[in-house]
Amino acid sequence: MRTRTKTHRDAWHWRAIQQWAEPGHTLEDSDQDKDEVYMTLLKSQEEYKANAQVFNLETLYSPFWDTPGAQHRARSIRQVAPGRACGTPVQFGVATAAAVAGCRQVGSCKKLSANDPSLAHLTVLKHRKFDHSEVTKFSAALKGNTHLTELNASCHELTPETASVLGTALPLCQIASLSVGTSTFGDETLRALSTGLKDGAVKRLDLENKGLTQAGAEVCADILASSRNLTHLVLSRNQLGNAGAEALGKGPWSAPLEHLDLRSCGITADGLDAMLASPSTAAASSGSDATTAPFSLLKHMVLSGNQLGPTGGPAVAKLLTTATRMEELYLSNTDLGSGAVKELGNGLSQHPSIMILDLTSVGVDDDAG
Repeated sequence: MRTRTKTHRDAWHWRAIQQWAEPGHTLEDSDQDKDEVYMTLLKSQEEYKANAQVFNLETLYSPFWDTPGAQHRARSIRQVAPGRACGTPVQFGVATAAAVAGCRQVGSCKKLSANDPSLAHLTVLKHRKFDHSEVTKFSAALKGNTHLTELNASCHELTPETASVLGTALPLCQIASLSVGTSTFGDETLRALSTGLKDGAVKRLDLENKGLTQAGAEVCADILASSRNLTHLVLSRNQLGNAGAEALGKGPWSAPLEHLDLRSCGITADGLDAMLASPSTAAASSGSDATTAPFSLLKHMVLSGNQLGPTGGPAVAKLLTTATRMEELYLSNTDLGSGAVKELGNGLSQHPSIMILDLTSVGVDDDAG
């Protein structure tokens, strides 16, 4: 069995990031800054494996643009790629990167309003202002834009009122990947944003560690019932509990969901059973209305960090019976135990598509066979 692990920061891409830091600024001292830049540049693990990827980041909100460091970055651009302006591809050693051009928010809003194709991916670092007034301006500029496809503002708190403003803009633009809000985000803020998520173009919704509970899971179920575009949903590190899992499984789903991350959500075997017990899910097992039944299109699922325990084997087996297109299932640190793993293994050979099953640290005895 193959286990996918978190990629590590290597010197070659960190040197590229440092090209944009103001001389004397200790970017390395801030894990939050480092993680934001790192996750923005490394768009996917497959790109990382290539070791010579094209980074698709045109603009990065930088906290240092209003300082003399801007001149340093400008010199770096000229040294690396003479004659090229910010926002155009430049060569960073082994990697070709889009220029991480720190800019004023006013300039970005102008680019959005002008539908500038150079602004396709945007990360708002924590030092930048992104309060209600700024989000209002940003949302107004966003409406009608067809080039911005990714927005990451995961270091900025959003109130329900602010989320509602952003939500009104989502159906009027082409943002396909969205991550906003901190751990204070909460159920009501998600509810305020959800109208835009139901009708918008968002395909990947990252809600990791947003302070969601059962009520938030119910909102997600409503989104899945309405969205025609959502393929990736990340809900890891939210205390959804068994009731939240049950709410999430209620269908039918209109969303063509392929990736569901429920890592460390406080779900037990009973919760997984309840999530799979809805009439719509049963329809998927029988082949009825499979295009909208929950889990029928799922290819990747993460349940790691949930205490499924020894009674979780039948529930996982039922999941595999339902999700016939499942290719990757992650069950690390679920305390399934040897008996449950054996029971699960008996049916794996009959699954038509499973390729990766992560059973790291599930309590399997060395002599269990």
